[in-house]
Amino acid sequence: MQIIDRAGFDFSAEERASREISWTCSKQLPKNFIILIVLSLRYFSLNWLQQRLQTTNKDFYPTIVLDAFHVTDEMATRGVEDGLEPVVKSDDWAALEKAPAKVIKRDIEKLKKKAAKR
Repeated sequence: MQIIDRAGFDFSAEERASREISWTCSKQLPKNFIILIVLSLRYFSLNWLQQRLQTTNKDFYPTIVLDAFHVTDEMATRGVEDGLEPVVKSDDWAALEKAPAKVIKRDIEKLKKKAAKR
């Protein structure tokens, strides 16, 4: 498994109206990959220093797969032709932001522990 691209969207508790999220992946999709579009909810509040603090259990995030598809030759070629950014290799943690890299590493360790128990 590899993260190809990600984005975050902030919403306020005071917002009651529906809100549309419009986002386009800026990375090349690797040929023959199976792509999952996932939405994961994380709740934060601001402390007195205006720093974001997570307000929910860090071991559980409500998550749903919104879409899934196979990357065809045509799709992969079009990403290259359109000049999209190449995908960062999964072992190149330095290219990812620090917080997501820590989350990814933590999740990998959890999966390894679960697999060892089985």
